[in-house]
Order: sequence, then C-alpha cells, then structure tokens
Amino acid sequence: MNSAPILIFGFNRPDRLARVFAALESRPKETIFYVILDHPRRLNAKDERLCGEVLQAAEQFCRNFPNAELVRRSVNFGCRRNIEEGIDFVLSRHDRVIILEDDCQPSSAFISFCDALLIRYKDDHSVGMICGGNFLNEKTRPPGLYRTRYPLIWGWATWQRVWKIHDKKMASFGNIGLFVRLFGEIPLKELLYWRHYFIETKEGRIDTWDYQLTWTFFANRLSALCPTRNQVTNIGFGLDATHTFHDNREQSVPISLLELGHEKLTEISMPEADEVVFARRFGGFSWGNLFRLEVKRMISFFK
Repeated sequence: MNSAPILIFGFNRPDRLARVFAALESRPKETIFYVILDHPRRLNAKDERLCGEVLQAAEQFCRNFPNAELVRRSVNFGCRRNIEEGIDFVLSRHDRVIILEDDCQPSSAFISFCDALLIRYKDDHSVGMICGGNFLNEKTRPPGLYRTRYPLIWGWATWQRVWKIHDKKMASFGNIGLFVRLFGEIPLKELLYWRHYFIETKEGRIDTWDYQLTWTFFANRLSALCPTRNQVTNIGFGLDATHTFHDNREQSVPISLLELGHEKLTEISMPEADEVVFARRFGGFSWGNLFRLEVKRMISFFK
C-alpha cells in the first residue's frame, strides 16, 4: 500500500518539532514528506533565532528521506495563510494527505492508521477527514471508530475531494436557508456558540483557518472519523502556542495502543460523541460565556 504524503508545518518551536520528527524518523525511506516552515516575523530577534533552529532540524530530517521537500516561506505568512496554502500546494499534486503541525506528536501507528482509512473511505463522501485524536473516555469504549461532526485537526488526514469544497472565505455563511437547516440538525447551544465564532472569523477579527473548516463540515454534512484510542498528543500547550496558551491535560490525551489491526477496526455507533467532543475540545456552552462573547464582539465592532 502506497503511503499518503505527510505534510508537516513548523514555525518557531524547535523543541516540539524535534519530537514530531523523532516520531516519524522510522518511516520507510521512500516516504514522501513536505515540510513547510513559516518565516520569522518582521523585526523579531527571538523568531530569527528559533526559526533558524527549526530550519536546521528540518534540513537534518529531510536529508534522511530522498522524497522529502522542504519549503521555507520568504516572508511571514502567519498561521492561516501558511496552512491553507500549504495544503493547497500538496493537494494540487496528490489526491490525499496526512497533516501534522509542530505541536502534534503522533503514535507509531498513526500513519498506517490514516493510510488504511484514507483508502477505505476514499469514495464515502460523508467522511471529510480521518482524525488521530480521541476525546471520549477510552476506559468505557472498545477499540473502534466513531463519527463526529467536528473536524479535529490535532493530527489528521483528508482527500483532495474535500479540500475542493472547503469554504475558506465562508461565502455560504450568509445563506439563510442553510442556517435554518442547521437549526434542525445541531443542538441550539452548539449552534449559538459557533455562530459567534463564525461571525468573528468571517469578519476578520479571528485569524485562524480551522473555524472555516468546521463551517464547511456543518454546511456539507461531513463527518470526521476518529479512533476510540488516541493516536496523537497535543504537545503545544503553553505561552509560545498560537492558540492553545493554557495547559490543558484534559485535552492533551496520552497516546494509547490500538489493540486491533486497522483493517479490523469497525465503526461504533456513538450518538453522544458530538456532545462530548463539543464539551471536552471546545469547552462546552454557557449563557454567561455567550453573553460575554457577544458584548466583546459589539465593543470591537464600534472601536
């Protein structure tokens, strides 16, 4: 079975990226890697130093794989542009891809897990991605797969067919008929939560790329396929993170072994999965938090 290309993003965290590289160094020599590094921010001496260390680590890693391609941005793209254009680039060349950011440390089984399911579900257009992360209680779940409406991007894989319909600019967000349909499919508390962040993202007050992907999943009724045994640990919590500033041990789940071969993993019906993922990954919902978010949004609007 030919492995999908592996796309790795890095910026200014050499220690974390080194752990990702270490987890992948035993891959077959013919593996196709794309390593995309963002440029230091302007007039930022710390970035210059750390990005230099990242470049050295990436060059050393790529020397071990003849099919590795290293891309270094000539200016600072920022998280959103760097990731969106990086995925654009790889999926213009390949029909599928496995994606890791520099804070996502994969298990030894993660790549083969993704490869097997990318092939198994390639023609199932209800599945938008394969995820390595699991936010359900592993002690009460048998080994298997479950679906969620949420695209979980801490180690994931997808197909060219999905990226082609990705609504990066959220052009369909203003479609009233679509929003009415979603009211019938998604619990009100979740939809109200996401409505706030979708508005903030579409109007440019949040510089991210993954909220747009969540909207794409909602609008196109896509599901993410996740293992009941976690295959990727987020090692990026901390003050040097892009978005995950606070240490969160609830979300940084340890890697677990998949007891069964990937070909034997079957889907398990878990109707509670969306609610659990919403609570554990996104913090859940409260009217007080929503009120504070809306007040903050209105204040920023009038500034």
